[in-house]
Amino acid sequence: MKFREYFFEYSLVALILLVVVVGYARFMVARDYVVAYEAECDAATSSCFIGCEDDECLSTYYYALIEKPAADVYAQCGKYIADCESINHCLPTNDTNCVKFYCDPDIDGELCEIITAENFGVVETIPEAPSIEHTDATTTPREDILHL
Repeated sequence: MKFREYFFEYSLVALILLVVVVGYARFMVARDYVVAYEAECDAATSSCFIGCEDDECLSTYYYALIEKPAADVYAQCGKYIADCESINHCLPTNDTNCVKFYCDPDIDGELCEIITAENFGVVETIPEAPSIEHTDATTTPREDILHL
């Protein structure tokens, strides 16, 4: 009759084991959870978030946020997620569960970087390179430069 005496303890141990088994099956086997991470972003074509490599923010990088199911991440990259280049994009067949967030200047403010002609350093007129005229049909442009 020890079971009746320790009913609460046995029930508690059984419930803890059940939670551990269900959690393992859900997260490790079925990969039924959503991951969010920073993906590469081209600041020339998109409104990207700005990240800093260090505390002084001497080195910056541009990123977008991606949220997708973990099963899709493993389908794209396998076990080696850190070295996977295709993780920066959604799967072409199942893109309804994948969301890529770009920076919205109205909401995120200073976390955004919008590339314009003023802050990208675009020059209005670009001078043409001088053309090299060949005087002899047997010489190449490199020989013309060397024999000046």
